[in-house]
Amino acid sequence: MSSSISGRRILYKASIGIYVMLLLVTVLFMTAKFAASPDTLQSDVSSVSSLDSDIDLDINTADLSESIIKQGKHLSAVKGRDIVIVIDAGHGGKDPGAVGPNGALEKDICLGIAVKLAALLEKETGFKPILVREGDQFISIIDRLKFALKNKADMVVSIHADAFTVKGVHGSSVLYHPRNKLERTRHLGKLVLNELGKMTKLHSRAVKQQAITVLAARKIPSIMVEAGFISNTSDAENLVRDSYQNKLARSIFVGIRKHFYSQPPQGAWVANMSERIRRKLSAHGETLKTTQLLELPVHF
Repeated sequence: MSSSISGRRILYKASIGIYVMLLLVTVLFMTAKFAASPDTLQSDVSSVSSLDSDIDLDINTADLSESIIKQGKHLSAVKGRDIVIVIDAGHGGKDPGAVGPNGALEKDICLGIAVKLAALLEKETGFKPILVREGDQFISIIDRLKFALKNKADMVVSIHADAFTVKGVHGSSVLYHPRNKLERTRHLGKLVLNELGKMTKLHSRAVKQQAITVLAARKIPSIMVEAGFISNTSDAENLVRDSYQNKLARSIFVGIRKHFYSQPPQGAWVANMSERIRRKLSAHGETLKTTQLLELPVHF
């Protein structure tokens, strides 16, 4: 009987010893882990540390960029302001604009594309789209310009459809006001035109100058997108289709997004995000070029 009790005591003491050893090994492992990764210790203290410490540095640049953007979505309200995009749907109300051979009204096409563009920008962290008109109402050109200034727009994009007496003329184009000397305006225009050229035929492969009042603000990058020629039978048929309007809106959106990720306004969330990407890569001996920033993932 006594030998049995003695055996159980030995077994009990051995179990306690094993448990203590396992506990010590666990403590030593966790201590070494946190000592090697100081960012992890601060992950609950600051959102910036959390964002930086969660990045997998073994993945490629494109994946890294997408990782950062996804993790940073919740920081938009506290880590920088939104970029204000004023979207001006041309014509409206008593002003129908041009009329297509199929009876399509320019004002309806403009609003359709503008609403779809606003929806894409609304989903994108760091951007705030504002529609000049949300319905079929008439707004004067001067009031449209005042609207952009009042809302402190970072850019203005005016949506229109072109028309010409020669029915064979067709294609999209991008315009800006000659008094707008900002390099950013031309840069923006080129990017949007390039994206449009990927999905439709272009009327002109260069961004053109035209004295259009709604684009006359000197200090705001402002462009007009002529989505196509409503006077052309083929363009008119395309312009009334939702699927085609979605493609146009997406192309404009991609161009806008590429522009602001490469030339973000100071204090914007996008500026903070692109700078964070640069810092993170620079710390590991890599350089993020502007061309790489332009190709950051697009969220539709």
